[in-house]
Amino acid sequence: MKQAADYLRPFFNPIVRQAFSPFIELRDEQVQEYIAGVLAGFCASDHLWNIRDADGRPVVRMEDLVMRADPVLGSAVSFGEERNMRQHIGDYSLFLAGLFPESLKSSRFGWVDQPKDPVDIVKVGKESYSIVALFDEVENPKEAPLFKKLSRNFELCAGGLRGVACEIR
Repeated sequence: MKQAADYLRPFFNPIVRQAFSPFIELRDEQVQEYIAGVLAGFCASDHLWNIRDADGRPVVRMEDLVMRADPVLGSAVSFGEERNMRQHIGDYSLFLAGLFPESLKSSRFGWVDQPKDPVDIVKVGKESYSIVALFDEVENPKEAPLFKKLSRNFELCAGGLRGVACEIR
């Protein structure tokens, strides 16, 4: 059975391709398709808010998401779960930094005791994608280069998403 994201991906693919075309580093079909998939997936709130606390409430603050992904102090019970949480954190960070940079100053999405600065979200997103790439080098070596590219080019991807935002708003 097709999910809503399956129907939306063809809508986002050409918009992402066009918005990313000015950036040489982002003229990568795998990166473009991945980001179109993130956008299509995040159209469903259950995917956007898929990490939940013990009471089943969505975890939306970046600080809380990062804490939950920590295998020692958080709730990730396996490396696979940590990897999946880190992928979500990277996707969510990129989504916010690219489409809603103004939201990064909100304490709802930001940090408790640190400045509400987009650089924090960028740092967390890059780090999360880098961690996913490390996990994938062993478990899924074909996917590892994608997440290395996303980490290395995070700011450019966010810039490309700002172009997507202009196109769809």
